[in-house]
Amino acid sequence: MSELKSAFSPLFNEPGFEARIDWHVSRRDFAQNLKRLFEALRKHHAAIPLPVAANEGLTACLLAGIDCKGCAGLCCTRSSKHVSLFPSEALKLGITGTPDARGHVAMPLPCKSFKKGQCSIYSDRPAHCRLYPVQVGGNGNGASGRDVIIGLDSYCPESLRFGLRIYMASYDLAHGLKDL
Repeated sequence: MSELKSAFSPLFNEPGFEARIDWHVSRRDFAQNLKRLFEALRKHHAAIPLPVAANEGLTACLLAGIDCKGCAGLCCTRSSKHVSLFPSEALKLGITGTPDARGHVAMPLPCKSFKKGQCSIYSDRPAHCRLYPVQVGGNGNGASGRDVIIGLDSYCPESLRFGLRIYMASYDLAHGLKDL
């Protein structure tokens, strides 16, 4: 289990926030601890890092499990200060601004395309919006030991539900494999 323990013990380091997950408690306590952790992450507007390494296939699977129906559009109105657009997306949306170091143009929130509680350009929304709430990056190790981890924006209500499901499945795998 020592190899498994290191693979399933992510360290969260967000500015002003640090926490570890104890995988050696009962399943019930694990779930309660996660809920408290996720709420603390949300309070600090820190991403919910997942116990998996980032890759394109996983990102697609995660996005397929996100259900935005009935959401108040927090991602479009206040999840951050802006949305990063590729220059072609900014041009298409009529957004002007100075590109940052990566060449992205900032579109301020709330989004002008969010009307009457829904996205008016949903089928043509920018890449940043298509990927939301999945976030790739971070400064911890994923399960593969690589520096890039995948996370979920803690402001998204679906992230809390979905993140809990992923961690509980990981917990079950970790505890089921130790008996093999």
